Amino acid sequence: MATTTKTEIQSSAIYKVQIKGQSSPCWAVPSDSQTGTMYTVCWDSQSTRWTCTCLAGSHGYGDCKHRRAVQDSIKVNTANPANTELEAEVKRAETFLSLKALFDIRSSAQQAARRNAYTIEFSIY
Repeated sequence: MATTTKTEIQSSAIYKVQIKGQSSPCWAVPSDSQTGTMYTVCWDSQSTRWTCTCLAGSHGYGDCKHRRAVQDSIKVNTANPANTELEAEVKRAETFLSLKALFDIRSSAQQAARRNAYTIEFSIY
């Protein structure tokens, strides 16, 4: 397993993730040296510091390239209103789809109830 000493990540993919049971924001950053490995970078609001699951982060070093990459990504996305608008549009679409699914479930249940009432009333079947 090769290790890297580069100070910047090579990948441009940084994913915002939600970890179950954790309210603080987190990001998944791919490893440069280990294919398929992702490091999790989180903001710990209680200790007001960034944490990272990489080797440097687990040894308590103050800064690692994964943390810097996330911080740079946040700065770019905050500075670019198009990214913020895209995120808002994605959230609106997710909300619409969840409400549509809820409506579809209710509609199906209502149709079944009406069908049963009609069948009982007219004793067709």
